[in-house]
Amino acid sequence: MRRILPVFVIFLLISSSKASAMSFTNLEGEDQEIQTGTPLIIEVFATWCSACKDQHPILTEVYSTLSDSVTLLSISSSEKDSIETIREFLLEYPSSWSYGLDPDKYFWKKYGVLGTPTFLSFSDKGEFLGCTIGLQQKDTLEGIFQSAIEGKVGEKCPTLDSGSKTPPELILLSLGLVVVIVLFRIRKKRKTGE
Repeated sequence: MRRILPVFVIFLLISSSKASAMSFTNLEGEDQEIQTGTPLIIEVFATWCSACKDQHPILTEVYSTLSDSVTLLSISSSEKDSIETIREFLLEYPSSWSYGLDPDKYFWKKYGVLGTPTFLSFSDKGEFLGCTIGLQQKDTLEGIFQSAIEGKVGEKCPTLDSGSKTPPELILLSLGLVVVIVLFRIRKKRKTGE
């Protein structure tokens, strides 16, 4: 057990720090790191999502007036989406911003995304500012963009509290606790001869 515990602790530390840099798969099929330096809005969407399709003209209008001040990126985590389905979507819903895939559902896990569309906002330093879920009216979208530009903290996704651990970290920590308990029970049984 003395050999297993240190290895497990190292595994936990490595696992919880893996996703420090945000990235996605661009439409060329390459991993692309998200750069900081400008405020960022990530729309988590799906090509089959009717609310996302309804949101598109409003999003296009808002972004056209603020594109010099903020970066917009639309990312799909849906198993139904691929580079091809996003390209087909863009034929019907042309956009002036970048699109990509999140096959590992990083944004869903890290920020507690519950559905599409969801808007995640980040400061120019890459700090997470807030989360807005669902179809939004123009004035609400403008507020989301303005808050990112001004670096104002907004609403967090419903599953996250300020300063809480992310869901994957909680799962790993819970699993680690179970493993440690099992190992201690095995050790106790060996000592008592059961």
